[in-house]
Parts: sequence; C-alpha cells; structure tokens
Amino acid sequence: MNGLSLAETADFALAFWMLHEVPDQAAFLAEVRACLKPSGRLLIAEPRVHVGGAAFERSVEMACLADLLSVVWPAVAMSRAVLCSR
Repeated sequence: MNGLSLAETADFALAFWMLHEVPDQAAFLAEVRACLKPSGRLLIAEPRVHVGGAAFERSVEMACLADLLSVVWPAVAMSRAVLCSR
C-alpha cells in the first residue's frame, strides 16, 4: 500500500491539468512514483493558460527529485507536457 491507497502498481499514470492545484507537489509525485511498476511512466500535462513555463519547469524538477526522469516532451493541445519514466 501507498499514500494513494492503491492495492497494485501501475504501468501508467496521468496527471492531466491538475498538478498545479496540488499543495505539495513533491509529496504527490513521490506517491505516484511509488505506485508505478519499475518500467512505469507518468504523463504530466498542465494548461498553458494557468501554468507558465517557469512553473512547469519547477514541476519537472520536482518530478526529477522524485526519481521520475523526463524522457519525452509530447505535443498536447493547449498544454505543457512531459512523459516521465520511473
């Protein structure tokens, strides 16, 4: 078990237009990482209208600190996005 209360690990997690609303992004990202299988991936997408480039870069840095490494910067409509690997 982990903080997100999942019974099993996942291959993929999606944080779509919500990470900027999380008060403790570092803790949230660490919990998501704990939920991922060793080859699991997390896609983070944030709305360009609410999340500026610097704020998004800080979120990506926090993901890296949670041992989630950015591997691809996909194009997602109206979003800043990164695909991270565990």
